Amino acid sequence: MANAVLAFKEHLLPGAYTRPERTLPDLAPSCSSGDCEFPDFVSLGVCTQATDLTDQLAVAAVADRDWQLVGLDDNRTWSASLPGFQPLVVPNLHAFDIWSPYPGMPLRESPSAERNLSLADMILVYSNRGEAGGAPAFRAVEVLFYWCTKAFSLRVVGGEPQWTERARAAHALGPPPDSLNLATNTRYLPCIVSWAAAACVRQFRAGNVTLAAPPGFEGAVVADEMTALVISSMFQLSFWSGRNPPPWATTAPFVYNVGGQFLLGDTVYRIGGDISMALGAVLWRNPAGVPDPAQQFEAVANMTANMGKAIENL
Repeated sequence: MANAVLAFKEHLLPGAYTRPERTLPDLAPSCSSGDCEFPDFVSLGVCTQATDLTDQLAVAAVADRDWQLVGLDDNRTWSASLPGFQPLVVPNLHAFDIWSPYPGMPLRESPSAERNLSLADMILVYSNRGEAGGAPAFRAVEVLFYWCTKAFSLRVVGGEPQWTERARAAHALGPPPDSLNLATNTRYLPCIVSWAAAACVRQFRAGNVTLAAPPGFEGAVVADEMTALVISSMFQLSFWSGRNPPPWATTAPFVYNVGGQFLLGDTVYRIGGDISMALGAVLWRNPAGVPDPAQQFEAVANMTANMGKAIENL
């Protein structure tokens, strides 16, 4: 398992830390002559879908809190929350936190082909610092990561690979599979990060999921349920801040730590989780400037698409 984690991080982190205006490089195919033409083919992929949820946020001023942060203008505090999720509680700073849906949580969206094949559902709530004496502005984005099939054409010219994505699809053949998402698969949750994982996995009885090729192409792709869940678990643990045990590893009530995973003002006050620094960098390219929400949304969408592509390159 340790080697799998290291290999996963080796691929994922370059995706997270690629500049959002760039695309993570494709894999280089084997072509000894330097000029090759390959037949079109279909492959398993990780697709992403970003949705702006800002209109669903409930924002309110709450009681002042002694934040004990050097350089903070004052201790006024605000709360921003989406229905069913813990609030982001912060002073007037750049900040964010990340959540995932959990078993038994009321569905925010009706089931869809993409959600049935989800490996992670990242809910990001963040604040943009306002002027001194003012209030922060809050935004929310959902990024759904889901298994899909992609059709490609590929050739190598002068030693340089040229990949072209021709089409993509997210359609499971047969009945919808059990959840491929760590956070919502109640059968698999006890197996992850457990010293008894080997026995748990033996009892799990994972199956296969067959995904249809994109329209106009042939070649269904078979995905192993256990492999999909292992990737989902390593991926979602990359978002986990580590301030609390993950919910599947404790019976204690969840204790929410105010301030989120990332706090940025005149200095960096907090960074938590593998990709928090990357998210902070793409959200606030110029920490002293005034952020453009449209550019922030596009940056998050592009960053997470690169992360999906990084998983494809495993």
